[in-house]
Amino acid sequence: MKNILKYVLITLVVALLVLGIRYYLPSNPPTKTSELFYNSEPEKLLDEDYIKNLGLMQGHLIAAKDLLNGGTPEQAQSHLEHPIEELYGEIQDKLKEEGVDDFKQNLEALYEKAKYHPYSDEVDEQFEESEGSVAKIESAIERFF
Repeated sequence: MKNILKYVLITLVVALLVLGIRYYLPSNPPTKTSELFYNSEPEKLLDEDYIKNLGLMQGHLIAAKDLLNGGTPEQAQSHLEHPIEELYGEIQDKLKEEGVDDFKQNLEALYEKAKYHPYSDEVDEQFEESEGSVAKIESAIERFF
């Protein structure tokens, strides 16, 4: 659990740093250091948005697991639903571009299991297994860096 929290914290710090740096760059023409964040196509997802969304997804799943373990499955549902409904669609194309396996089905399966059987071993396995949603998100983050 400490490792997951460490990854979430690192991801959030990196996202905040990237956003802070981005705040000062728009008035300057792109340089070698800012080319990574320069986007001439407005419909294309920027790297900072991609990694931010992955970090948010990971944070939501960690919060959901803690809420399930704490005995409040109804509160965990919104944390399980948010990555599917709002975040995944934004990064779906970028995941393919980065060569990351599609894990939307994993997220949906976890949501359904937690919704109807919040205290089952299957839900715990979804969080812990190497092919589970949390592991897939961590893999996408590691692949990016």
